[in-house]
Amino acid sequence: MARSPEKPPINDASLRSATPEEKEIARRWYDDTSHAGRTSAEFKVLREELRKTTVLDFVKYRGDRDYENLIDENPHVQEFRADTTKYDLLRIRERRKEIGLSDEQFNRLLSIFDEDIQKNVHTFIAQSGAVKTLYKRFSPAKLKEHSDEVTAEMKREIELQEQNIPHERVKLSPFPRKKAE
Repeated sequence: MARSPEKPPINDASLRSATPEEKEIARRWYDDTSHAGRTSAEFKVLREELRKTTVLDFVKYRGDRDYENLIDENPHVQEFRADTTKYDLLRIRERRKEIGLSDEQFNRLLSIFDEDIQKNVHTFIAQSGAVKTLYKRFSPAKLKEHSDEVTAEMKREIELQEQNIPHERVKLSPFPRKKAE
């Protein structure tokens, strides 16, 4: 079973000293055995359905152990969990000084996650740094003016939607239109 970034292998430490037979039994127990009373054939059908589904049924997720365990094999769920894990890690990074986490400690924390998640976090951090560098090219007055313009556009969009007036969706500019001098 494909595990989510948040679900490390169960009993990993005890399996290191297990015999090959014990490891195979544990693998089959955790990955290939129903824990909700399904037959092997029913379990395989559920696995295939969940690998292909595009909709997560939260009622089944909370009430069916097989569904809860197998849904991690779905590529959409894997992508969603990776995105939320990245988001959570970035929030921790933003607040690391407040919670007493050094850069080295954060990097050690990050190292326990899948390489893809590490790469995505590092990419986002690099892109954020590039954006901050771009913003430094503008004067505080120009940034304030831009902020006021964006706020006015947001207000107008909200009002048009509340009045149910069809219109072209506003596209907010992330940067002021003219460079600071």
